[in-house]
Amino acid sequence: MSDSDSRPQDLNSNPMDSMGASSPDSEMPTLLDLAQGLRFRLEALKASGWEPGFQLSDPVDMLQPPQADAQPEASSLPAQTPISSPSIPSPSTDSSEAASSGPLPAGVGREWIQKATQKSEPALVSPIEEADPERKKRLELLHEIDRQVRACQECPLHESRTNTVFGVGDPCARLMFIGEGPGYDEDQQGEPFVGKAGKLLDKMIVAMGLHRSLVYIANIVKCRPNGNRDPLPTEQQACFPYLSQQIEIIKPELIVTLGNVPTKYLLDTQVGITRMRGQLQSYDGIPVLPTFHPAYLLRNPNGKREAWDDLKMALEILNLPLPKK
Repeated sequence: MSDSDSRPQDLNSNPMDSMGASSPDSEMPTLLDLAQGLRFRLEALKASGWEPGFQLSDPVDMLQPPQADAQPEASSLPAQTPISSPSIPSPSTDSSEAASSGPLPAGVGREWIQKATQKSEPALVSPIEEADPERKKRLELLHEIDRQVRACQECPLHESRTNTVFGVGDPCARLMFIGEGPGYDEDQQGEPFVGKAGKLLDKMIVAMGLHRSLVYIANIVKCRPNGNRDPLPTEQQACFPYLSQQIEIIKPELIVTLGNVPTKYLLDTQVGITRMRGQLQSYDGIPVLPTFHPAYLLRNPNGKREAWDDLKMALEILNLPLPKK
């Protein structure tokens, strides 16, 4: 789905009406999505007073290949002529040499890139986190809780899990989404909302004019219940302290609960989601807005109109503009 397809033309239109079944390729995040997410993150840091030391390019420009001084016409190229990119080092190129050569923007530290290329594991702190001590501090706290979750055996769910599913997103996010628990795809990948329901959630977030990297996504339980059933009350109770700590660290300005399970547990209510959705509530002083779970919307497309109304309310609560085409 393109950005233009996912944004409403006016207040009455519903971009979620077009969020149906699509090909696997269309559900994968594009380079443009990633570039936009990076730009949004840099813009947020810039707004908080951080100066990147280099000019922010348009996401489309960021994806353009370098222009050579002279390029032959395509028709003049011999058939089957391989065209190599000078910007991609050959397999024999030493990664540390690649990291230490070539110009870098002033806001990106060469030392960090050298360290990242020399380590066998991915670095946990990026140049953006280095420039934002608060974000770095929150990441470190979340990583520590994640380590505790991976070792957790407080309920029987740990016996059948492939991976724990902690959470993903911006540790300084203003908006936090909370679901019920991992499904098969999440259990396999160790990340929340990566299956079909997750793809729809991504599109819902983009329709709001945001990006998955700018919000935080978590679940009530961190291990997959067998058969994708709802987690039992005892399982929710055992796992909730981890989510409570995530909320305390992230300090979101708004929590959107997705479906019955997180809504009932977080708000300590037995009222169903069809009556609770769109009704602003509160948890520990934080506004909570219940809405339908994306999996429900895949089974019941007629609910997308109400879900879009809830997302528009979320934007209003956060004082964010409604995106227009």
